[in-house]
Amino acid sequence: MEKERRKAVRAARARQRELKQKKNKNVSFKHQQKEEKEEEPVVATPQGSTYDGDVTPAQEEKEVEFKDMISNKQIMGLFKKHVTENESKDMLNMVNIYMDIEAYVSIDITNKKKKDVQASYIYKNYLEHGNARKYVRMNDKTYAMLGKEKDRPKTPTLREAQNSVMPTLEELFRTFWKSQAEEMGMDAKSMANMSQAEMAMRSDNDLTVLSGWNKRKGKNKSTARQQPTKEDKVDFLMCLNQSVLGQMPIQMLYFYKFLMKHGEEEGYSHLDNDLFFYIEVQKFKEMSHAYSDEELLKKKVNFLNMCYLESNIPPTLQVDIPGDVHQRTIRTIPRYVTGKEMNPTIFDEAQYCVFKELLPFWAGFSKSYKPPEDLKKIPTTKQQKVFKKRLEMFETMQMPKTNYKLPHIPRGGVASFSFSLTDGVKWRQEIIEVQEGEATNLSTPAPSDMGGAKEMRYRSNSVHSSMAPSRTSILTRT
Repeated sequence: MEKERRKAVRAARARQRELKQKKNKNVSFKHQQKEEKEEEPVVATPQGSTYDGDVTPAQEEKEVEFKDMISNKQIMGLFKKHVTENESKDMLNMVNIYMDIEAYVSIDITNKKKKDVQASYIYKNYLEHGNARKYVRMNDKTYAMLGKEKDRPKTPTLREAQNSVMPTLEELFRTFWKSQAEEMGMDAKSMANMSQAEMAMRSDNDLTVLSGWNKRKGKNKSTARQQPTKEDKVDFLMCLNQSVLGQMPIQMLYFYKFLMKHGEEEGYSHLDNDLFFYIEVQKFKEMSHAYSDEELLKKKVNFLNMCYLESNIPPTLQVDIPGDVHQRTIRTIPRYVTGKEMNPTIFDEAQYCVFKELLPFWAGFSKSYKPPEDLKKIPTTKQQKVFKKRLEMFETMQMPKTNYKLPHIPRGGVASFSFSLTDGVKWRQEIIEVQEGEATNLSTPAPSDMGGAKEMRYRSNSVHSSMAPSRTSILTRT
């Protein structure tokens, strides 16, 4: 017994030594890795963050997936449109069943009746073998679970149905995402950061931009605003992008003149501000990237806020956006400026609103626009002509005199004078009529000596000068 006990103790000690040796090896290996990592060059980004070696932030970004975009209505609308136009009907049914199951899951658990109706609808339309109008083929596990639950599938079964179609949908979504990015002229990662408002503005799927143009009307029948088409929308966006990237094209300058002429006639007093607000917001978004200067972006946000949203010049709001959009936008600005939430899409909703206001005017302008013969000649608005005339008058005016001579103090008058640019320096006296018997306290003859005549006295309206005595002269009028 003693020999066996000693043998067991030696074996236990041997295992402890082996574990200790392995632990030391692991520690030394990790330490070596840490030292090698510290020797690697650390590259600092302009925003102050760092990354090691050759791994860039762009490489670390995750590829956009279908499940990440489910809540984005604009993206899902474009995706369904893409599948309808380019894929088979079976693929569209897969998209529809996934979205219907998402709608089922979003129903509150306390509303059992509504969940039952939605689950039965999904089963009869997509899952019932031989009778479903939009039948979608599932994996064996889903069919096994359906066999036990009949026409009312439970939540785990419906989730499994989603998992069954997910690989096909992910493949379809990757194809759609690449084609959509090419159509909009941007890379896939930039499109992933686009807000729903900007997506609606740039996509052809949003009909509210094209159909809601006649909700606001001026006093007279509109001649400047027309029903926009998809071609008008595309041309307008292209012209705006050119204005953002550099000098405004000649067509946009003529459009600005068109807005200045017809804006107030149509009941839109800030159309010129709407145009420049859109361009400046787009410039701000172009400046917002991984290597941008945060302080410069904060100054840009303050500039946009003070010029257009909270202006010191009445009215406070200088662009045509609804009040609720205005309030939501200005509430997000302090969080951006303080660095708590630096989201480049803070102005997107307001930008979308002004775009919808400008597009019908662009449609009306495009129908009457003819390129000028001299493309270098810049058009001038009526307001610019007025400013130019004022400048010429200012530059050619005669300089006023710089030396002024004070006139002599009139005898018996009061040393009070006035000064104006038109009249220069003048002594100022006010004639006040005094009825008989009202000036007995003044140093004048008695009223009986003046034969009941009216009296007049001269009195200063301003500060008395030290050049003359402070007294009141009384003159007699017969």
